[in-house]
Amino acid sequence: MDGTFPSRTASRLARTVAAFSMLFAAGCTTAAMEPDVTGVNYARVQVPAVADPMEAARKAYGEQNFAHAARYYEMAMAREGDSGEALLGAAASYDRMWRFDLSEAAYRRAEPLVGGTAEYLNNRGYSYLMQGKFDAARQHFLRARKIAPNDPVVAGNLKLLDRLSGPSQAG
Repeated sequence: MDGTFPSRTASRLARTVAAFSMLFAAGCTTAAMEPDVTGVNYARVQVPAVADPMEAARKAYGEQNFAHAARYYEMAMAREGDSGEALLGAAASYDRMWRFDLSEAAYRRAEPLVGGTAEYLNNRGYSYLMQGKFDAARQHFLRARKIAPNDPVVAGNLKLLDRLSGPSQAG
């Protein structure tokens, strides 16, 4: 080898770099998508006990404090057991911290509970999009669109995916 990437690998690498660049400008809910810097030290993140951890998780996520949101979702699951909302919220929080190892585990736990829903398929697709796994992202977004054909978030994510990877012939 002469030290250069094969053209297909270079092309995929370029698309992935472009994806990360564009993801900073757009997100699955039109919010800016920057990694939560606390994700680097997530193991050290602590949150105070609260009466309603689900409410606290939703609030923290809305404020884009994804590390706190994840901890509150975890607290809710510890108290009440797994729920689709808590698992999807935790997975999305992990994604936003670029902790795909944690989000993958949360999506696997959520699948038996909510795996056939448009929300699950859309969120899982967005996780794949963030990771540069465009084919898997497209498959999930298209399945979500079949379930919720008028969902503007799913439609927006498909458009974002097309900008990042090129339009699909099968979409």
